[in-house]
Amino acid sequence: MTTKSIAKKSLAITSRCQLGSSEIYKYYLVFLSTCIVAVAYSDRFLIGLLTQSIKSDLNLSDFQIGAVTGFAFAAFYSLLGVPIGRLADRVDRSTVASISMSIWGVMLILTGGVSSFAQLAAVRAGAAIGESGSMPATYSLIGESFKGRGLTRAMTLYMTSPNLCVLIGFLLGGWINAMYGWRVALSSFGILGICLAAVAKLTIYDPRSSIAGHQKVSTEPVSSMSFLKVMGTLWRNRSYRLVVAGFVFWHMFFSSFWAWVAPVLYRSFQLTTEEISIWLGLGASAAGIAGTWLGGLVFDWRWGGRAKAQVRAAIIAMALVLCLNTLFLTSSSVNYALALIMSLIFVGSSFNGPIFAIVQGLARHEMRATSLSVLLMTMNLVGLSLGPSLVGLASDELEIYLNNEALRGGMLIIGVPTIIASIWCFWRLSCLVSADLADVADAQDARKS
Repeated sequence: MTTKSIAKKSLAITSRCQLGSSEIYKYYLVFLSTCIVAVAYSDRFLIGLLTQSIKSDLNLSDFQIGAVTGFAFAAFYSLLGVPIGRLADRVDRSTVASISMSIWGVMLILTGGVSSFAQLAAVRAGAAIGESGSMPATYSLIGESFKGRGLTRAMTLYMTSPNLCVLIGFLLGGWINAMYGWRVALSSFGILGICLAAVAKLTIYDPRSSIAGHQKVSTEPVSSMSFLKVMGTLWRNRSYRLVVAGFVFWHMFFSSFWAWVAPVLYRSFQLTTEEISIWLGLGASAAGIAGTWLGGLVFDWRWGGRAKAQVRAAIIAMALVLCLNTLFLTSSSVNYALALIMSLIFVGSSFNGPIFAIVQGLARHEMRATSLSVLLMTMNLVGLSLGPSLVGLASDELEIYLNNEALRGGMLIIGVPTIIASIWCFWRLSCLVSADLADVADAQDARKS
């Protein structure tokens, strides 16, 4: 390489470093990252909306649909989430995000051409591989680009993506499905994913890239602890074990709820897919965003700095969700049912921010990324894989007795005990969390001294 070419390369990298430090670019990064995660996760809700059409076209049972939306997807997502997250700590994160979205897009396009259960399960597993890489890479990029209160604002915007994916999946997906059918709807989302992958690769800059010896260097501290040692430390933390168990049961309920709420509205209340997409797209996403924001404000204002009180407030919210879910599944009025769904989503979203903030405090700085990856892996591997599948199996067994209401019966049979189990885990957590948070803080201070 000539001196002139080295100078040109150095000038280009210097320009990208200056761009990466600008406020406009930083918030562009947050915006694009939010779009990437929202689109990557939208197919979960799109598949739920299209369940009835896919079931009829491919002649599938409820158990098969539950397996596709549950186990086939969750197994690959969960098992690859941690290694892809660790990979994002070692290579260019824009490349990880771009390749992940490209894989996701290709799999969604292929989903539009499936003709059997086996093919559908295979492409859903492939989509899980792509989805599992989108969040770790973009999450890490934002964390390195912002500090202090700026990071709080950035992450607040970023964490609206779970609610935006509901809007995209149900509203946009429902409109395309009404106009052109479920195959075109899925393929269109795949094309959108590939476009976002190209934009990410061309416009996102990883600040870890530098010209120090023409090698990549990291501005972030890297843990010297082995993975097994980190896992052992986390396992010995009683509160961490309880929060993982509690979120597994909670995710089991909510994953089955989202997988089957659209078919319930279709079968029990005779709503069209267009009506369902509007209610679950606009209504549910608005309820989720409002619940996240207002819940975070109330928790911080009323119980800020008191972990035990925040966990017990979350338990009250869970108990209210249990009541709302039971009323919804036994309702005979469509308007009443829709109001209960919106209320359930609002209340169920209210404590996510405060509880995940507590989770951060249960791990030392050098193992927080791993602790979150393991939590998400367990939630998806157990909660997402079992929830929809068990509801589908229960629905198939109850069909001979309840006919079109079998699905509501299955959701009630699975939903009630999982919520109660989550409440029990969080109650035990409330009794231990303050002491465990103090122990982790003392251990962190000891390492600094």
